[in-house]
Amino acid sequence: MYVGAFRIDLFLPGVRNIKDRRRILHSIRDTLRKNNNFSFVDMSQNSELDKATVGIAVAAKTHESVRRALERIVDLVEKTDARISDIKFEIFTLEE
Repeated sequence: MYVGAFRIDLFLPGVRNIKDRRRILHSIRDTLRKNNNFSFVDMSQNSELDKATVGIAVAAKTHESVRRALERIVDLVEKTDARISDIKFEIFTLEE
């Protein structure tokens, strides 16, 4: 089994308050969970409303499936109001 762990830094243009920020992040979370079963967490530790760091995880049978999941994640996030400023990821192998 392979596990992909992704850290994505986002820019949230047009955010004026915490409500706007939550709306965008919840939209991303719901989209990722709906059809893809990705795990999502807001890891932000800064007080800047227009920036966020999210963690996303996915498990798959093959390394290639995890790589394709990253491409789907990027595509789905790009369809929201957020802009990706940085992505870091690792793929782990869990042996039987």
